[in-house]
Amino acid sequence: MGNTSRHQRRHANASPTCPPHRRPHILPDEVVAERVLIDEGGLVRQTGLPRAPERTPRGETAVRWEPGERTTLALAVGGDWRPYDQIVVPVYVPEGQGGALHVAVEMATRTEGLDGNDRYFTHYPLGAAARRGWRGWRDLEYGIENFLIFGIPDAWNGVARLDISLPAPAPEWVLLGPIRLRQRRRPAGPRLTDAGLVAELDLDQPGLEAARAAVDAGDLGAARRALAAHYRARERPTSIYPLPITEPVDLANAERIRAHLILGQQLGRDLDWRANPIGYLEWMHAFNRHYFLQDVIKAYQVTGDERYAAELAYQVSSWIKATPSPLGNDGGGDPAWETLSTAVRCYWAWFDIFYACRRSPHFDDDLLLDLVKSFYHHAEHLLEWGVTKHNNWLVVESQVIASIGVLFPEYRRAAAWRREGYRRLADEIAVQVYPDGTQWELSANYHAMCGQGFASAYELAQLNDIPLPAVYGERLRAMFDHVWRLARPDGSSPSHNDSGSVVGQYQEFVRRGARLFGDPTMAWFASRGAEGAAPAATSHGFVDAGLLVMRSGWERAARWALFDAGPYGAAHQHEDALGLEIYADGTLFLCDPGITSYMREPWFDHQQGTDGHNTILLEGRPQARRSNETREQHVRSVRDEIFWATGAVVDAARARYSAGYRDLAGRFTHERALIFVRPDYWLLFDEVRDEDGGDATRLVESLFHFMPLRLQLDRATGRVRTHRQMKPNLELIPLGPGRAPGTAIVCGRHEPVQGWVSLDKENIPAPCVIFSRRTRLPFRMGLALCPYLVGTRAGVTPRRLRVAGDALAYELRREDGSGDLVCYRWGGAGETRFGGYATDGWLALVRRDARGDDIAAAVAGGTGLTRRGRDLDRQGVAVERPKRWRRSSAPTTTRSCTLRSGTRAFAPCSCCGIRTRAKRWRSPFGKTRRPGARARRRAGPCRRRWRPWAGSWARGPRSGATRCASSCKGPNEPSQGEVRRITLPHTPVSRTRRFVRIENASRV
Repeated sequence: MGNTSRHQRRHANASPTCPPHRRPHILPDEVVAERVLIDEGGLVRQTGLPRAPERTPRGETAVRWEPGERTTLALAVGGDWRPYDQIVVPVYVPEGQGGALHVAVEMATRTEGLDGNDRYFTHYPLGAAARRGWRGWRDLEYGIENFLIFGIPDAWNGVARLDISLPAPAPEWVLLGPIRLRQRRRPAGPRLTDAGLVAELDLDQPGLEAARAAVDAGDLGAARRALAAHYRARERPTSIYPLPITEPVDLANAERIRAHLILGQQLGRDLDWRANPIGYLEWMHAFNRHYFLQDVIKAYQVTGDERYAAELAYQVSSWIKATPSPLGNDGGGDPAWETLSTAVRCYWAWFDIFYACRRSPHFDDDLLLDLVKSFYHHAEHLLEWGVTKHNNWLVVESQVIASIGVLFPEYRRAAAWRREGYRRLADEIAVQVYPDGTQWELSANYHAMCGQGFASAYELAQLNDIPLPAVYGERLRAMFDHVWRLARPDGSSPSHNDSGSVVGQYQEFVRRGARLFGDPTMAWFASRGAEGAAPAATSHGFVDAGLLVMRSGWERAARWALFDAGPYGAAHQHEDALGLEIYADGTLFLCDPGITSYMREPWFDHQQGTDGHNTILLEGRPQARRSNETREQHVRSVRDEIFWATGAVVDAARARYSAGYRDLAGRFTHERALIFVRPDYWLLFDEVRDEDGGDATRLVESLFHFMPLRLQLDRATGRVRTHRQMKPNLELIPLGPGRAPGTAIVCGRHEPVQGWVSLDKENIPAPCVIFSRRTRLPFRMGLALCPYLVGTRAGVTPRRLRVAGDALAYELRREDGSGDLVCYRWGGAGETRFGGYATDGWLALVRRDARGDDIAAAVAGGTGLTRRGRDLDRQGVAVERPKRWRRSSAPTTTRSCTLRSGTRAFAPCSCCGIRTRAKRWRSPFGKTRRPGARARRRAGPCRRRWRPWAGSWARGPRSGATRCASSCKGPNEPSQGEVRRITLPHTPVSRTRRFVRIENASRV
């Protein structure tokens, strides 16, 4: 025994260059039987491919396949393939070529309730596309366990067809040999033998002296006992597992898991880890990833009840025995050993189980060492077969490689795992996370998934003194900040791209960030306000990712919008360019409907398509970024392509989509602007242009997906509003130009699918408003989105103003007499005049009180705003002296105001914008009346002062001078641009009107 151990230790020293499946202490599969399924003659007859002069290593004739001419070979080789459980495809790949060979087994059976026949499908990387690249001949072994399964087939009984595909990017050519079926006898897992475990461990490390002595004495049993005792007793390295419990434990669900009611399905007493009770492939993956065991782990932690440890021991041991690791391949779609499942199982359950249960009597020496061996297989499988693309899989796979290297330093390979895992993580956080903190898949769900992967490895490194590059910590912290800055006022996260339900919750993720970085704002968000400090910033633009957040505040009743002006994304993409969401007064009104599952069905296509989002369809066709843009365009930063600015009066966003529409010839551009008139409502402006100048009429449809709420349509005006008694509501008010669009409301339609949202993994009917118009392009439309708390409508009356050129101008008057003048220019340059004002910006807005006095204004994309020829923004300050007003004789002082760049905004300073005016005045006819529209400039003194938030005036004292009691600092922190301090003249009692400019507007 001693000589054998020394030989194995010598072999282990060379193991870094030897693939794991070729090491002598790894148990192989036994081939029981084999037969040719289709020979080279059958390949030639069915596919027409030519014979190749080269032969396979067995001396058989091969065929040459150039996938550029045909990407799929459909082979009629049906029948009953039992008892065979593996397909062997001999493939020759030229040097430097790569791709993936897909294999699908189409069955003649169909599971009731599912769309399409039962089928198996998987793929393996080829040649240079594999992490351990290869060339020449190789037998690709597609075991039945490595296939994804759709439906509930009876193994390979009733095969209809075999499809072999080489989708792009593919090699220029490959050679195929005769395809064979094989029957195997697989060993129980783990494949690593006891002698192999001893060989793979560095027994010279501290704490392993007893195991070393037993091995040298040739007593493998004593060595096993010493190793098990070591793993139970050790305190180093420092672990973060089991993860801390921060919420109440669901003991009821833990009991359901003990009864094998798992993921909504009642399973038998003896678990079958290949079961698929609903025919849904993602169920199998979730089952084999073991995250459902978290409630059982936590139940054991808080109660110490050994029944929970016994259940964990049963499930882990039965899984290890039933699912030995793959040999010579990446596992394909195997729900047990697909590389993503391999990683998720470790960090979602197994690390916690090992550290929580290692001292439980139910985790005896056999099970504990089987777990240690399995961690070896997990690390080696991910190291050799992990994905090479930059995506979320690579993040969590690298996290697990690094973590096993840290947590199990006894392995000779641990240092290599640790180095390679952290190298990949450092590379990926720099590539996949934009400088603004957004993970490039642009999905809240996968952002948190990758963030957890980066954070877990980061925390382990901090605890065990492993140095990491500075960019790692910087980008990780920005990822945590991203979540709370993006969240709605109720703490939920939006559902852009494949984020799942429309009301995602990621407080636990941010709680980890608060712990890692000691950030009080993260703590406030994670605890829902119970700890820490509320954010000072409100609106925020993730300008690399194009996710632009407009927010009035952080209280639950605040108003919030998300404008998606970003790229397509790296993965899990939706065709949703220029979509938006609206939340107001504690209610989510307009939402991205989310996605319920990845099952290929009409609902899946709808939820990923343009018709499932709040944007525009052209001729009923969806956007086409997937096919019309390159990978580089999908993941680019849009920082220099969009307009984003935030100020005290308005937030302004503007972007365009120009990647075309599916199956629609021509070059079309959709430009959209979303304006938040703080803190009240939003304005939406759309333009669709034909860049080729065509004069054909086109059908343009603008979609608005609501949450499950009752809607009311006013057909006379085209207005749509939610209809909720004694609750907040939202009204959509079309503003033209031209005739009102046609309006339809669709809810819960099946063919074609429309009017659904994803809630708690279920598709729920919800109304979708469709504004449509068939017109010659350019199509233009303005829309006001007005939340309101009381009454049966928003109480906003639009009045069209005369304006020249490609512009739209309106006065939006409220029932109390106050209102706003807004002018939006679709294109061109120069000066635009509206309602007595002139501006060179593409947006100008003037706010008026009930008396018709200007109280605030904003300009975007220009240099100023004038009224009756007076420049209101020269030198940053302009003073108007209306008729019969007298300047105060009080001494003038100066005060400093903090202003933010990003828009051109004109507003009375919260410190010095003070006015006086009489409540009543006496007319020449002897009557006392309130000032009318024409006479109000002759009003006498009345005290008013500006509140420290934009949007209205407040009454001041009835007598004496009005003093500024608030800080000059605006209510929001800057989210873009510089912070400037300028000095303004300040008169304690002033009868002048003052406007302050915020300079340096960003431009489209």
